[in-house]
Amino acid sequence: MVLKGLIFVVLIASSQALPVLVASNALAETGASSQYKTEDNLGNYAFGYSEDHSSGGSFRKEAGDTLGNKVGSYGLHDADGRARVVNYVADSAGFRADVHTNEPGVDPTQDPADVTVNKAAVIVAPAVVAKTPTLLAPAPIIAHSHVHPTVTVLQPPLYHVHAP
Repeated sequence: MVLKGLIFVVLIASSQALPVLVASNALAETGASSQYKTEDNLGNYAFGYSEDHSSGGSFRKEAGDTLGNKVGSYGLHDADGRARVVNYVADSAGFRADVHTNEPGVDPTQDPADVTVNKAAVIVAPAVVAKTPTLLAPAPIIAHSHVHPTVTVLQPPLYHVHAP
């Protein structure tokens, strides 16, 4: 028990003897960011954000309407100068994206890995549609009805009398 107490006292004394580290008043660089959002009661909207810091940053913005059409872009950039920006449109014609980048190994005139991906025109024979017969006149409407005679049966009233 005495040994435990001695160890405790030594630990406390050694912690008090360590030099005190003075905290620096310099703040860590955290970068800057901004964001926005707008919408109306009709379904139109727009939103976006942007954030920058010492190691790079990213952004996104999009606007849409009541018909489901969307236009926007997003991207990122690194501290070493690499950047990628994607501009896109989504509407009744589908989703289309245009990518701009200066990343190493990406030649804007070639496809990745020196292959052609979905570039060849696909020739599809037109589908054969069976001709449906043309109706010259609508079929006549024939109404069916049946008449039945109504018979009313009248019977004399029936009396019940209990025996005394």
